[in-house]
Amino acid sequence: MRQSLEDLVRDATLFSIGAAIALAWTLVGLAGAISYAVVGFVEKNQPDQTGLDLFHQELAVHVGDHVLNLASVLNQLIAFAIVLGVVVFAARRRAASAGTRT
Repeated sequence: MRQSLEDLVRDATLFSIGAAIALAWTLVGLAGAISYAVVGFVEKNQPDQTGLDLFHQELAVHVGDHVLNLASVLNQLIAFAIVLGVVVFAARRRAASAGTRT
């Protein structure tokens, strides 16, 4: 089982496609989070009518009648960092295993 998983990781085409899909998906989420924050900032809100829970209130910046909510942006940045870390780790592992075989 372990050998077949290592063979799967070594398959460059499959790895590249999977890494590209994972990174693109998190970038799409990050773009959505940024647009959500910008739209929330552009809309005028009363300070008591933001509808934010305690976690989101801690990551919200109030500027006059506007609220810039950074919670979703932070969530997507963390997701992107995790996916990028996994891709880099797997790529280095692939390169190391390819170097020991030659």
